[in-house]
Amino acid sequence: MSKYTNGFDLLARPYRLLEILALGKALEEARFVHLPALQQCTRVLLLGDGDGRLLARLLRTSETLRVDSVELSSGMIEQAKGRLSLAEQARVCFRNEDALAARYSPLTYDAVVTAFFLDCFSTETVRGLMGRVLPALRPGAFWLHVDFALPDHGWRRIRAQAWLGLLYLFFGACTDIGARCLPGSEDLLEPAGFRRIATTTMQAGLLRSVLFRLDQGIDASKRLIRD
Repeated sequence: MSKYTNGFDLLARPYRLLEILALGKALEEARFVHLPALQQCTRVLLLGDGDGRLLARLLRTSETLRVDSVELSSGMIEQAKGRLSLAEQARVCFRNEDALAARYSPLTYDAVVTAFFLDCFSTETVRGLMGRVLPALRPGAFWLHVDFALPDHGWRRIRAQAWLGLLYLFFGACTDIGARCLPGSEDLLEPAGFRRIATTTMQAGLLRSVLFRLDQGIDASKRLIRD
């Protein structure tokens, strides 16, 4: 077992408490704020959900929604299952896999959700993941991206730099994540044919929840993430 997987397994049970001690319920609010926009979706791909709070809220937006949840940490999957009823679990395909290496069926999903996940990787790794996922999306699909951010200037930027430094130090020590700075994920989505339709910032710009939508006329199975 890698240090990455083992580290997140050990963090699975206290993960929510650690979040609350750090930033209260702000991370949960960021995850949930744009979920109502996905209530008409029928099939959603959820990458790196963690302990299942987002999954549970997502399932409750629609009684017919089905979710493929790809999560490398078995400890996190167990926490996620514990948040769901048996009926809700029946609507989830839990895939205990590395999202970076997983295979995704073409033109399958109405939406993909990445919440505090892409910040674990380098820009090149995120670009590769997007290139792998994009063909699995149907025309008009949503991409809900929730993550930390770095404001442009002023005290907000200084505050964010301090928080990000601490977070990368902590998770680097506990899990050996590959990244040491934010990968600029939002800037990779727009050239691939996504347009922003809603943006919410929190914690003086430290947190961003952005809802993108793939242009209806674009066949995602033929799109590539380019430099």
